[in-house]
Amino acid sequence: MNIDQAAMVLGPDSALLKEIHRLQVMYTGNLEQVKAEADQHTRLVLDALQAASDTAAAVKEAVAEAALRQQDEMLAMAERAAPPPPPPAPPSALLRLPANT
Repeated sequence: MNIDQAAMVLGPDSALLKEIHRLQVMYTGNLEQVKAEADQHTRLVLDALQAASDTAAAVKEAVAEAALRQQDEMLAMAERAAPPPPPPAPPSALLRLPANT
């Protein structure tokens, strides 16, 4: 089936037919134009990948900061909930004996 036959079957408003026509124009056009369009598409993909990478790095940093904040909050809560340290033990009577010389 050629493009004209597909147009009759699909109708003039078909998205598939429009995409077929766009590809036909792209691949039968000027080579420099095709290369320029391919370069533009490549640049868009690379920009999208860079944006995704930047977003992932920002999310990673935010998660790490949130984890550190949560850890600090938990330590502070544990310190508040912990009983006070016991008083120091009185010195042993054995330590007060004179040394044998």
